[in-house]
Amino acid sequence: MNYPLIFGDETGIGVKDFIDYACDESGCPRYLEILDEPGVVSRLVSKDATVLAVAMTFVVPLATSSVISELTESARALAATIIKPHGIEYAIVGSISQMEAFREASRKETYKLIAFALLLVGTSLSFLYRQLLTPATIMVIGMIGATASVASLGIAGVPLNTSTTASPIIAMLLVVATATHVFASFHRSSAVSPADESMRSALRENRAPIILTTLTSCAGLASLNYADAPPLAQLGNSVVAGTIVGVVALYVFAPLAARLLPRKMHREIVGWAIDIGDRKNSQIALVLAFASVIAAMGVSRINIDEDFVEYFSDAYEFRRGADFAARYMAGPKSLQIAVNTNRNGGIESQEAIQFLHTFETWLRGLKPAASVWGIADPLFRLKNTLTSRQESFDDELVAQSLLTYELSLGEGQDLREYLSSDRASTRVSVLLGPSSSTTIMELDAVIRQWFLEEAPCGYSVSVSGINVPIAYMAVENIGSLVKAVSLTVVGMTIALGIFFRSFPISMISLVAIGLPILMGFGIWGWFIGDIGLAASVVLAITIGIVIDDAIHLTYRFSQATRSGMSTKAARRYALSNAGVAITQTSIALSLGFLVLTFSGFRVNEVLGMCTAGVLICAWIFDFFLLPSALAIASRFSEAPRAAL
Repeated sequence: MNYPLIFGDETGIGVKDFIDYACDESGCPRYLEILDEPGVVSRLVSKDATVLAVAMTFVVPLATSSVISELTESARALAATIIKPHGIEYAIVGSISQMEAFREASRKETYKLIAFALLLVGTSLSFLYRQLLTPATIMVIGMIGATASVASLGIAGVPLNTSTTASPIIAMLLVVATATHVFASFHRSSAVSPADESMRSALRENRAPIILTTLTSCAGLASLNYADAPPLAQLGNSVVAGTIVGVVALYVFAPLAARLLPRKMHREIVGWAIDIGDRKNSQIALVLAFASVIAAMGVSRINIDEDFVEYFSDAYEFRRGADFAARYMAGPKSLQIAVNTNRNGGIESQEAIQFLHTFETWLRGLKPAASVWGIADPLFRLKNTLTSRQESFDDELVAQSLLTYELSLGEGQDLREYLSSDRASTRVSVLLGPSSSTTIMELDAVIRQWFLEEAPCGYSVSVSGINVPIAYMAVENIGSLVKAVSLTVVGMTIALGIFFRSFPISMISLVAIGLPILMGFGIWGWFIGDIGLAASVVLAITIGIVIDDAIHLTYRFSQATRSGMSTKAARRYALSNAGVAITQTSIALSLGFLVLTFSGFRVNEVLGMCTAGVLICAWIFDFFLLPSALAIASRFSEAPRAAL
């Protein structure tokens, strides 16, 4: 309603807020005139004149999130006091409420997700171990890693945000995965050996794979530092810190807890898979290899695109407000286009105003643009009110019109909304209708290209607004992380080749890392298609987890072949010894990450679904494809030997 509307004729002019001009005590007899104003419709009044809006512009210092919360709470209190008592439907939407929604998401998700993750992982481990003490010990060690993850953020002075919210969960699950292998080994031998000796033996026989899996997991997470978004780097670093502390805690607390643990064995949950693999290993391997290729082909169907409004569920006020705005007006997304003449007073010229008028008219013809406003509209309306429509602008008339308009503005209004203090540049604002990140990036490119071709010599343009960096975030982060992850995978492959002293094993490890990830993303591509910011996090997280299980299985296979077993016997030995822990961790971690699907924040939801899918694919690969690949590799080289 706070839009200065110009009215009058050759004898004089007036400037009023448009609601005061359109309405009086008897009603709104001139509301149809308002619907001809391009700076009003779909921004401050709906096309059917049933919804009105009040636009507020704030100057907020950087890195002052408390101010965002204060502004949001003040707006909510004001609306609840003035509007709600009258039973009028209303919504609060915009950049401020969007930023506050991200803050609210980080606070809500932290407590809710951690509680759910603890419950599901603890319950699944209790079922698998058929007792409570061992799962409780594993969960305590995992919580030490989660606490260290959060503590590292505090030490670094980084607040929990929507990206780092998942860090304690991820750290806990990685530590739980490592601890499960140790306790599975402990329970295999504790029935015939003293508890202390059994735990020392379990820690000793798992030492080499634990060191290697910890290094590879941390390397995968450290690749998040290559992301252009600092919160992703903070997520990776905090999980690395939590994982390292958790592994140290495992070696400290596991021996202390050994005597307290019951000797009861875990459930036999992999015998059927081993038996099936023994009987029909070749057929299953061929079928799964074919299915893996088909699943991986779905990666080509993935479209890197997202709508940041859909990050939030209806549980968030911002999402409800955004949907309300999109239903009646324009959506919450906007672009701020700065046109700079690069000379003092450059806007106060016939050339600049005429160009801006042409520019704004062109912008209104773009499909995503729902409302466009700038300084050219009121100046042309003022000129047409004071003079004949046929009379053209000249520099003197532009200067007079600007001065007249500025002097006619009401209290608290000036031209700073449109013009810089030196009158060298001006801002054109664009409200967008429904649009995704790809749409915004395409619009940005189209605007820059048009400006390059049509703008007067010396003019420059910049397209900004909170929606622009959000739109580019997923594409740029995924691009930089794919490069970083590729280098990490190559490094892991070389390290595993050195560790096992076998080139074929290093090549198999490359497949062991890449294929389950491709399968998980491929299945996502076949059934869903669009993916965004979460993909970059999934890449970094799943590499470490996927290679963990493959390393343990390869290590057991290596032990068996070095002892003289046949490849078939070595396969069964590896699955019997490492398969239980791999299955336990796959179940526990899948359930833990599936907890994220209960998140009201879509990035966490997609992260949970994709990661759980990759873990399930990795389990299938490890049980039915990796042993066959290791058997083939053993024919082309000596039995792979571990360096540690």
